[in-house]
Amino acid sequence: MGQRRYSWWKPYASALREPERKKMIACVEEAMNAMERRYAEWGNNPGTAAELKAIRKAISALQRRVELWDENAESLEERSRDPKIAS
Repeated sequence: MGQRRYSWWKPYASALREPERKKMIACVEEAMNAMERRYAEWGNNPGTAAELKAIRKAISALQRRVELWDENAESLEERSRDPKIAS
């Protein structure tokens, strides 16, 4: 099964592409919920080892996405407070 056929793939891909922070956070939440739903149904509809690996990688990628956004936001905020840079 290709990654794009996973039920959680579309919300995951949307979260990675979203450029606006508020929308990105909502997309990340939607993607995480989709992956949690998929994991909850695992007992009745087991996936493959490849899908489980893809879910783990996707969760890590979403965490990095949020962390990088936060780091960039902090950096921008610090620069805006620095009078040498703000001038």
